[in-house]
Amino acid sequence: MDLLELLKSEVSMLNIKDKFAIARYIYIRTGELFEYDPLYEVIDSNDRETQFELINKKIDIRNVTDFNVICYSWSHMYHDLLKEFDIDSNIVKTFCHNHVIIKIDEKEYIADLMKDYQDIFLTKFGLQTKYNHQTLTTREEQNEQLKQIDEQINYYKGIHTEEVLAQVKMELQSKYKDSDDYMYNAFKTVTNIMNFHRTNVGYISGRVYIRYLLRYFLEDDYKPCSARIYNANNDTYIQAYSVESKNKQHYFIYQKMNNGYYEMNEVNKNLIEYLVKSKTYKSTYSKNLHLAA
Repeated sequence: MDLLELLKSEVSMLNIKDKFAIARYIYIRTGELFEYDPLYEVIDSNDRETQFELINKKIDIRNVTDFNVICYSWSHMYHDLLKEFDIDSNIVKTFCHNHVIIKIDEKEYIADLMKDYQDIFLTKFGLQTKYNHQTLTTREEQNEQLKQIDEQINYYKGIHTEEVLAQVKMELQSKYKDSDDYMYNAFKTVTNIMNFHRTNVGYISGRVYIRYLLRYFLEDDYKPCSARIYNANNDTYIQAYSVESKNKQHYFIYQKMNNGYYEMNEVNKNLIEYLVKSKTYKSTYSKNLHLAA
C-alpha cells in the first residue's frame, strides 16, 4: 500500500486545510489501519534480537507491507507522514516509550497512539481519543477543539459509539439486570458487537475493546476473567474468557478465524482445557478461567 498517496488523496477529497486537522486525520487513519504488534507483548525478555528488530522496524510510507507496529515504529512513521504535509514534529524518546509532539504556530500537540493501547483501539471504533490534543489546555478546551475538528474530518463514523453503547446498555439492563444471567448476557452482547466489527480490528485492539465493553456493561461487577493463550511462532494469539451464570461456567474465546478476521465466540470447556494444557501453546493468567470449577 502507498500510504502517503492514500492519505494525500483522502485529505484532498475532504478538503482539509487546517494543519492540526490534517495531523489529526493522519493520526486517526493510522490508528484505523495499523495494529499493535502482539509479538512485542510475549517475546522473551532475553530475546534481544527480536526486541531490536521490533524497535527498529522501519515502515516505508510508500510501500506498506506490514501493518503491525509498536510505539517506536509508529512514531517514526507518523513523523515521516507529517513531514510530507509540511507539518513540524519531534519524536519524544524515553527508555521504554516513544510518542510525537506536533508543532504548529507556536502551539504544541501531543500524539501518542500507542499509550496504554488506548487510542490504537479507540480510533477503530469511532470513540473519543485520549492522547491527541493541544498541550497545556484543559480537558474541556480539548474536547471542544476536537469536536469541531472531528466534524470537519468526518470522524465518529463508527456505529457503536458512546451514544449507541448507552442505548445497548439500557436495553441489556432492562431485560436482565435483576436476573442471575445478566453477566452472561453481557458477554453475549459483547460477542455480537465484536463480530460486527471483525473487519476493523486485530488481537490487541480487540482485546482492549472487549475489556472496555465489559467494564462499561458490568460496572462494579467487572472482574478479571481472561487468559492469554498464544504461539508466537505461528502468529496465533487467543484471548479466553470465563463467566459464571446460574452456577455454571461459560467460556468465550477471541481469535483469528480462517477468513483472517478476529471473532469472539462461545466455546465449550474442553476446548479451553486443551488450549491451556497443550504444549503447542503458552498461556498466562489461566487461573482466571476457573477451569477447576
